[in-house]
This record gives sequence, C-alpha cells and structure tokens, in this order.
Amino acid sequence: SDYFIPLLDNADFVLNALDCLLEKNNLTQLRGSNNKNRIFDNIEQIRKEGLRNFQLKEKEIFNSIENAKSAIQEIWNKKNFEQRTTFTPDELALIANISKKLDSLREELSRTRNQTDKTIRQIDTFVKFINIYAVPLLILSVLILYWLYHYNFAPKYKPTPEKLGKPLLIIGGISLMLLISGLISEHIHHQSASQKLLNTLVFPNLQKQINQVEKITLRGQNKELVFILKNNLWQLENSNFPVLQDRIRSFLSSLLEATYFEKKSADAKYLHRFGLDNNYKNSPSIEVKLQNADNQTIEYFVVGEYDIDIGRGNRAAYIRFNDKFQVWQIAADFIDLSLNPQDWTYSNLWNLRFGRFISIDNNTNSSFLINIARRLLNTPIISITTQPPSQKLFSFILLSEGDNEVEISGWKNQKQYFISYDFRNIPNENRLQQFEKYTNHKFCKISQSDMEKLINALNATY
Repeated sequence: SDYFIPLLDNADFVLNALDCLLEKNNLTQLRGSNNKNRIFDNIEQIRKEGLRNFQLKEKEIFNSIENAKSAIQEIWNKKNFEQRTTFTPDELALIANISKKLDSLREELSRTRNQTDKTIRQIDTFVKFINIYAVPLLILSVLILYWLYHYNFAPKYKPTPEKLGKPLLIIGGISLMLLISGLISEHIHHQSASQKLLNTLVFPNLQKQINQVEKITLRGQNKELVFILKNNLWQLENSNFPVLQDRIRSFLSSLLEATYFEKKSADAKYLHRFGLDNNYKNSPSIEVKLQNADNQTIEYFVVGEYDIDIGRGNRAAYIRFNDKFQVWQIAADFIDLSLNPQDWTYSNLWNLRFGRFISIDNNTNSSFLINIARRLLNTPIISITTQPPSQKLFSFILLSEGDNEVEISGWKNQKQYFISYDFRNIPNENRLQQFEKYTNHKFCKISQSDMEKLINALNATY
C-alpha cells in the first residue's frame, strides 16, 4: 500500500535536529521536510472580510453622495435656465436637506471605517496575547508566586539562586526571553513594510507618468504584442488593424487603481503555483512593460493568474516585479488581458461592441439574425486592400442598435474573396465610427470557406 510522508511533522523535525547535532545526515533526506508560514489565518480572514465590506459600503455611500451632488447641480441648472439670481424658499430648503444628508453620509462612512478597524484590532490583540504571551506570562507568574510564598510564609527558606535551583532559574530565564522575543517580534511584524503596503496603490508613480506611456509590451510564451501610441491613437506593431482604444484605456485604468491585497510566497520554486513561471508549459504568465517615447521603462512586472474571485464581485491577480521572486496578490481587474491580437483589434467582420442586430434587409427573424451575426463575428479579416474586386456576389442592409445602417457587400476577384462596408449614416457609436473610418472605400479579404458559410447563412430559410 502507498505510504505518505508527512511534510510538516514535529517528530521528523526533532530527529533531523538530533542527526544534525551528531553530524549524521544519512536519513535526513528520507524524511519529509517543508516550511510553512503560519500566520494568524482567522485574523487575516477577518481583515479581508472587513476590508471587502468596508469597500462595498464605501462605494454605496459614494454613490449616494454623487446622487446628492447631482440633485444640487440640478437645482443650480434650473435657476440658471430660468435666469434667476436667487433660489426660491423651496429650493433653499431642499439644498439644506441635501447638505444634511451629505454630512450624515460622510459621518456614516467614518463610523464604518472606525468600527471595522476597531473590531479587527480587538480580535488581533486577543488572539496574539493567547498565542504569544500567555505561556511565558503563566510560567513567570508561577515562579513569582512561588518566590513570594517562600519569602513571606517560609522565612526560614528564603529563596536564593542556590535554593531555587538551576532548573527553575533556567525555566524563568527562557520564559522571560520568550516574552521579550514575542514583544520584539510583534513590534517588527507591526512595522513590517509588507503590512504597510496592504490596500495601497501598486503603481503609485504611474499616476504622474501615465501621460508619458507611449509603448506597451505584452510578452508570453512565444507570443508578443507591442502597442505604440501615434497621433493619440494606439496601434498594434506590425499590424494594419486598428486597436480597440477603450480596451487599452481600461487596462491602464486597472493599473492605476490596482492595490496590494495579500503577500504571497517569495520562494522561486513556488512561482508556478501562481502562474508566474514561464518555464512551465502553458504558463499564463505575461510580462508587462510600459515605456515612454525614449523607450525608457516606466513599469515592468509579470502577471500570473489574473481572473481570481476575491468575493463580492471583486477580482484579483498574482504579480511579481521584474528580477524579484516576491509574489503579491493585488486587487485589480485584468479580465481583458490577452495575447490574442484579435482581442485587441478590429480584426473580424463585426464586433459585439458595435451593437446588436435589429434587422437585415428588414428581416427581423431572430434565428436568421443570430446565424448571420455568428458568421460576421467569427470571420477574421486576412488583409485590407483599396483595389476594387471585379465581381459582386451579394449585398444586404444591416440595421444595428442605435439606428446605425450599413450596406455590407461580398466580392470576388479570381479566387480571392472580399467584404466591403458602406455606411448610410454617420454611426452613433464611437467604436463604430472608428471602424467606419478604417473600412471606408476599402475591401476586407476573407477566406473562401468563410465566404461560403456567409452566403449559406444568407440563403438559409427559417
């Protein structure tokens, strides 16, 4: 039968210590050995839960504050619109009530923060007292009582170092040392840099340098994406496809808002557990480098697993900084992070961001629309040309969400197939406006098989 060697076993620890003292290490490697950072899990869990609850409450209160400010702004706008120089009595009363509400919301936010901190401190103090100070204090108390008893009630046997005995003195000395060590350890732990970093910005300097970022490099296993800022528009290097500008902005915003959530391992051999070891096959690790116009590095770090649920809809990611093994779990939403160029560009015939389909040639059949949408969304563009093809295969009028109307036509030139777009009006959607400029008077080449699938979808009956 299988025999499992325990990794965290006190008996093995004692045997290994004895073998080490005897300078006999033959059996040491056969015994299980490992280390574990035994933190106060309950306190840490309460701290995280309290932090999440506070952030949710804080968001709720901030939303209420913004709504209250909007209400005040509406009153001002109404006064200005009516060209009045003073507020009516009703408006003044309403402003006073809103101001009181704002004050109460701010007080509630302060009380929530203080109560959360107070609860965590109380539990933290109690648990640490039991785990660190209780035993040494108990031993010292027994020794002091023993000394007082003999000193007051047995004067003939007044305690002296010789009478107390060497073992009791050693026990007392060890207990005192343990007590002092616990105090020092707690002080160091309280003042540790890692604790101070919790819930603070991961990239504090990025806020001052965000406007200097002109190059973003994402590098994984055998894949690399390089985005360059030109004429205030992000472009993908070695690609003719336009980049989804809002996706780049969303990624940079996530970096600006990222905060330290929990300190993890600093051992290089455990990097693969967090998806941060690029030497492992199919490792999700992605190197991220932000540079300025002179190719000087602004930020350089590695992201591992990045879609981690930390509760209440919050997401987190594992990161480490370049040339360091310390792993941090940070509160950040990197859900859009990807090394697939199609996820960052307008590289398919249609994009979900353009809006839902309303009709095709006035046909509103849902099954028909879904089938055409599937074909357009999943058909990649191979290349772009301005040379008009010779043979037109089909055309249809697509009406999308927001009353955006476009004529989509299919073309053939010898054995090559193309799609063109002719927008009947100026698109109402910003992303669609960019796509319209990109495809205007151009022809998007697609594969023969994709063209055949699209034609079959158009000719299908429902």
